Amino acid sequence: MKTLLILGGSRRVVDDALAHLREQGCTVDGVTSDHDAVTALDTGRYDTVLIGGGIEEPARTKVKDSAQRNEVGVLEARRAGRDVRTFLRDVVIPALREPR
Repeated sequence: MKTLLILGGSRRVVDDALAHLREQGCTVDGVTSDHDAVTALDTGRYDTVLIGGGIEEPARTKVKDSAQRNEVGVLEARRAGRDVRTFLRDVVIPALREPR
């Protein structure tokens, strides 16, 4: 499974996502600012970054550009009314299991 970085606008939502994904055996870290996300991506530790739905432009583009430079896959959260854990179960965890 890939190493994931989550960028979210709310510390509460990020912490909930981290707890759920770690329960599922994922290696994951979370941040709430684009600056912290770019710094983390530049370490080379991550395979994938999940950009939360609450992250607005220009932060979204800044993180996607950093991901591209670092050859990191990007998932963009589109929960479509689902709660965080359902979205992670239905979308994120299967995506992390796919070969890159």
